[in-house]
Amino acid sequence: MRSFLLKNIAGRGAHQESSFRSETADQFESVGAAEGSGSVYQSTATEAGNPNSVANGITVMMEMFTGLAFILLLALSMAMFGCGNEETQSITKPVSMNTDVATPQPIVETPIVEEPEFVVTEPIIVSFADAESVYNERNYDEAKTLFATYSEQNPDNAWGHYMFGLSSKRAGDVKQAEIALSRAIELDPKHVKSLLNLSRVLIDDMRPQEALDALDRALELDNESNDAYRLQGRAFHNLGWLDDATHAYREAILIDSTDAWSMNNLALVQLEQEQYDDALHALARTIELRDDVAIFFNNLGMALEHTGHIRDAATAYTSAVELDVAYDKASNNLARVEAIEQDSSVLGVDLEQLAGVFIEEIKSWNVEALAAENASMTELDEAVNNISESDSTVVIEFEF
Repeated sequence: MRSFLLKNIAGRGAHQESSFRSETADQFESVGAAEGSGSVYQSTATEAGNPNSVANGITVMMEMFTGLAFILLLALSMAMFGCGNEETQSITKPVSMNTDVATPQPIVETPIVEEPEFVVTEPIIVSFADAESVYNERNYDEAKTLFATYSEQNPDNAWGHYMFGLSSKRAGDVKQAEIALSRAIELDPKHVKSLLNLSRVLIDDMRPQEALDALDRALELDNESNDAYRLQGRAFHNLGWLDDATHAYREAILIDSTDAWSMNNLALVQLEQEQYDDALHALARTIELRDDVAIFFNNLGMALEHTGHIRDAATAYTSAVELDVAYDKASNNLARVEAIEQDSSVLGVDLEQLAGVFIEEIKSWNVEALAAENASMTELDEAVNNISESDSTVVIEFEF
């Protein structure tokens, strides 16, 4: 369609241009002829007076204006509808005529993934002093953790494993305590403290016979250890060997006359054997040495109660509860004696005087021990003399 219009316009333009040129040439020739003849006025008058010439001129002018109007209209049409390449058409095309409707796309935020940072941290070095300080503050769980780290960093240090075991026991981890203490003994077979605390773990785990084996080794290394004898007494007591337990506790007290725990333990054996007066003497001395342990006052109350000193027993139980408000046994014992009437003939006790009685008793043990030792040495000397006087081989067994 566009090409047809262009051709039509071109044809009409050429025709009108040819007609215009011919008419103009006629006029110029007429003018030229007039000039050549020297009679311009005459020629004009003649032209005006010719009706055909005027009509033709008007017709030519009308056609020229018609053609120009057509060309202008066509140019406006081309400007409105476009006549160029695709880029021009897309630019001039009205928005309402664009059939390609773009579908809006949702905006998706891409999460920013942070790359992990690899931080190389230096291992924390734990010192023995720092870990021991925490243990002394009675923070046993943290002390256990610190000594575990210390033992890993110092695997050949027997003391590190020993403290790891001790902290584990205090923290309630009996199995780990046994492992750590056994490791300390492997590293140092002569580590007496590890042997002693291993026996404590075994006694608490209801394995007294195994505890005795460890204590025998400890006493071979240090036969003056009151701790070893006290623990030996506990093991014997758990096995029901009360006489052996009594002997062991006495040995501990002979080595250390201020060993309050051995005195308390000895009194428990005596209470079981219904030796209440002896137990009262031992416990009177016990609380004289240590008045900050609730168990000691509870046991003293039992001894006083069994000897008829009900009011003094109530006082002892009260002291136990004051030292440990969560001590249920002492609370129950106190409630019981408060409901009992004391015999009016029973006088109050003098605990200081009773403690003095026990001190003298300890001295007698020394005399008995010395006498027993002398008797053993005399028996040994006699046996040696008899062997030297006889040609026969004699096998003699002695019990020390």
